[in-house]
Amino acid sequence: MSAGIDERRPIIDYRYMACADLLTEVTRDGFSGFPSRDLERETMDGVMRAVFDASADVAGLAMKCASAVARSGTRATAREAAETLCARAGGRDAEGRDAACVCLKTMMVDIGTFGEEARSRTLETCVPALASHVETAAREGASADETNAAAEAVDVIHSMATAMNAAHIGLNEEHRELLQRALFKHLEHGKSGTRKRAAQCAALLAARMDGDALSRTMKTVMGLLEEKISSEGKSSLYSFILGATARACGYRFRDCAGDSLALLLRACESSSEEYDEDTIDNIESALQAMEFIITSCQSGVQDAEKTAPRVDLALKFLSYDPNFDDDEPEVMDTCDGDDDEEDEYSDDEDYDDDDDESWKVRRAAAKVLSSIVSTASEATLTEYYDAVTSKLLSRTKDREPSVQLDIFSVLGDIVRVSGRFLENDPDSNMGAKLRASTSEIVRVIARESTSKSAKTQVAAFTLLSSLAAVFPGILSEIDYEQSRSELMTAIERCIGDKAYGNAARIEALTFVSSVCKSKDLGVMDTFVPTLLPVIFIASADKYYKLATAALHSCASVVALLKREGSASAEHASLIKFAGRSSRQARRCGRGS
Repeated sequence: MSAGIDERRPIIDYRYMACADLLTEVTRDGFSGFPSRDLERETMDGVMRAVFDASADVAGLAMKCASAVARSGTRATAREAAETLCARAGGRDAEGRDAACVCLKTMMVDIGTFGEEARSRTLETCVPALASHVETAAREGASADETNAAAEAVDVIHSMATAMNAAHIGLNEEHRELLQRALFKHLEHGKSGTRKRAAQCAALLAARMDGDALSRTMKTVMGLLEEKISSEGKSSLYSFILGATARACGYRFRDCAGDSLALLLRACESSSEEYDEDTIDNIESALQAMEFIITSCQSGVQDAEKTAPRVDLALKFLSYDPNFDDDEPEVMDTCDGDDDEEDEYSDDEDYDDDDDESWKVRRAAAKVLSSIVSTASEATLTEYYDAVTSKLLSRTKDREPSVQLDIFSVLGDIVRVSGRFLENDPDSNMGAKLRASTSEIVRVIARESTSKSAKTQVAAFTLLSSLAAVFPGILSEIDYEQSRSELMTAIERCIGDKAYGNAARIEALTFVSSVCKSKDLGVMDTFVPTLLPVIFIASADKYYKLATAALHSCASVVALLKREGSASAEHASLIKFAGRSSRQARRCGRGS
């Protein structure tokens, strides 16, 4: 088989089948090793030649063979293969360099399955060589070949770090420091398209460090970040490393959380006020890092005094839009103007600015608020409830749909957290705050239920159903009869109109089921005659989830009418019709 791999054989199929047979043999369960060291060396030599075969099919299969033979063979074979590949990975031949790096990545993906000796020999060879390739390109006057070799080497390091983390294997301190030194240089001088990958590698390497090594590394990263902040340079990559490391390390990052958050706050506050791509990247990366740290290290970021500047910062950047001239103060929607469609943040299909990326900052700020809402104490959330909710409701008209969705998601987090507090304490201050702002939230939902964006409609009705799950008597909480009528009209329209989509209709039906659990039965009485017919129609829908939700809603409405004790003649006829409709829907369901 090893002889058949030789590229001097003119028939490609012969070489391909030889590789396939070899791979089958060395990966079978009963394979216990090569009969002799000479045969093992000869086989690996043949595989190495096939890795650089002119046929891509043969080369791809040979790369899998190289990993399998290195895993099954002796440590000397693994070292020799790694030396050959690393030498070609730094060469001037572009095709040979690409093939060598792909083969190295194939081996690194499987490095966790190698025996301890084969793995240690492979890493002892690969790590210094890869670090050297990366560092060489970081010097002044590096050639294009050296720059390309460094970019390929960073990809190999990323594959290695990912695989070793998945296998819960760490590098020794010498190798780790060697790679980190090279990667930090690459962040400054490497090929622009691969710097983010180098930052990912640095975070992956930090994930397997012990406490002291992690602290030293993060201090190094924070020192570099502070230099960038002072010089007003591009700091996004160092912010990314802090956030990605916190996400990978979890609670182990808690000792670095406080200092990291303070520095990230500085990175945001010191950013230029003018629109600039680097500024956008710096702010977005800092906000994302803050989100990851707050989410990953909840026990280390609970200080109420330090939470205040984070909330203020998130609220500030939630309306970050330097390309939009908005001198008017933001106020919550009162739903008594008829010019919603003309509002500056309405669904304006004519607006198109592909170069404006300020929405990334607003979305990152919304996610920071979400992380704070999910982790902060009730006292802290209650203190900032009014400011946060007011800002969020005013920003539900953001001109970027993805930001709108994130803002609705944060409002949903507030509702769910408040519900959890109410379960533990019916007199919860947070719950009382939410109850008091129900009318404002419902008015925003009623407005956005007619949005041109289907996803925004779904988000609005999802928030509404979450609110009803916490407050089944939500209809009686609404201050104005007109607002209540507008909401129920929107619900009826959504359930009965297929243009809204199944997801929005299911959420609307879920809302109906929730409000029917209210103790205030009279508030629903007005809407039953117009609500039940559209529910009946939905119960016969072909989509089973929608039909199921409609049947649940129908049952809830009927139970509500029966609880009243004396249903009117109109209600009695509706109940009978509901029974016939439900039986017909069940028969249709069994038939299908």
